[in-house]
Amino acid sequence: MMKSKLFRNIVSGRRAFSLIEVLAYIAIFGFVSSLATSLIFDCIRANARVKRSTEHVIEMDSLNRVFRADLAKANGIVPKHEDFELTADTLILRSMPTAPDGLPSQSKEEHIVYSIDREHPSRLIRTASSRSPEGLRTTSKVVAGDLEKVEFLYGPKEASKKTVVELRMTFEKGIIHKSKPVFYNLYGIVGE
Repeated sequence: MMKSKLFRNIVSGRRAFSLIEVLAYIAIFGFVSSLATSLIFDCIRANARVKRSTEHVIEMDSLNRVFRADLAKANGIVPKHEDFELTADTLILRSMPTAPDGLPSQSKEEHIVYSIDREHPSRLIRTASSRSPEGLRTTSKVVAGDLEKVEFLYGPKEASKKTVVELRMTFEKGIIHKSKPVFYNLYGIVGE
């Protein structure tokens, strides 16, 4: 009776897997899943790098627009304002603020200071202070972070008697190549 069952299983083509076949299937499955896992993690890392670099480009574009607008409405560069002094890493601008309709506002004058944050030397802060009938109003915000070095350079006055200002920024590490520093130069003309 037992021989007939065995004979029927062999004739019908049904048989069990051997231990070597099972181990081979497990090894193949493990190899394929490790490849898929590494590809998935590479895609996630690449996506994160693209996202960081896009955010960085947007931040630099925003800083460039704000910096050039501040220089354009400035009357001049001031050597000292409140606790700030004009140095290689500090820029002090004086300007007449304008209302949204383009007319001079009620404030007498406005000072805009770009300086390194004293508590976090890797951050560049923009501080705007203006005097109005209500008193002194000051607003500060971080305009660049993860900086290694900031330097303001003042170029020769052009024929129009305007001063060229260059903002040089060095970032500790790049977005794509983390070991290489990244340099940005922003330019603007005072009063133009």
